[in-house]
Amino acid sequence: MSSKIQRLNLLFKCRGQPGEIHITLQPNLDPAHAWGLDLIYPSIPVSSFQEQFFGFPVIHAEIEYPTFIPKSQPSGSGYGSLFGWIQVIKTTKLNVTAMKEEGEWEMDIYPSFKEGSNSPFAYWGYKPVLFDAPARLLREDAKVQGLKWRAQSFLCVIEDAGMGRSVRVCPGGGFGWGFDIRAVPENKEGGVSREIHIVDAEPLDLEIEWSGRVELLRRLYPDWTFN
Repeated sequence: MSSKIQRLNLLFKCRGQPGEIHITLQPNLDPAHAWGLDLIYPSIPVSSFQEQFFGFPVIHAEIEYPTFIPKSQPSGSGYGSLFGWIQVIKTTKLNVTAMKEEGEWEMDIYPSFKEGSNSPFAYWGYKPVLFDAPARLLREDAKVQGLKWRAQSFLCVIEDAGMGRSVRVCPGGGFGWGFDIRAVPENKEGGVSREIHIVDAEPLDLEIEWSGRVELLRRLYPDWTFN
């Protein structure tokens, strides 16, 4: 199991000022709490963390903005530093014949806020940190479902700092990442285990990827505008 840690810095621009996103992507190897998955899956005992959670990705994306803060503005840009993270995910299932069951892009929002909140943001606030630690539990029948899980994360602003509902993506502020699950033969009797491969974080071409997600956003959030 890999213990590789990836660090990626992205330069973006917002409200005429430069900023930077500091991304850390690493495997979940936390033996005590599995990066908080013990709260999401309380029925999984600590003794099963390794087989259930180890190897899946854990991502942090921290915002530095503006990258140059004059002494006259020690607190930065005030309300100008309110940002939101929009994240979409797509799962493609792979069967034993390597055929693909292509998924659709969907919103990735905490279940508590998904229904009724009418907000497209996974996180919103003052220089919010994007955090995610996705996982897939082992099937009860011990069969391994191969799949490709991809996420696209976009740093956005509400143009009037939260007074309205006009969202604009920050140029340079998008990246993709994910993981694959592969079935690996264990023995001649046909037993298999699963292998988890983390897909590195990479910058997104916003003209292609953000433009490609706007239709979904406008359909799900008709009271908002997305630019």
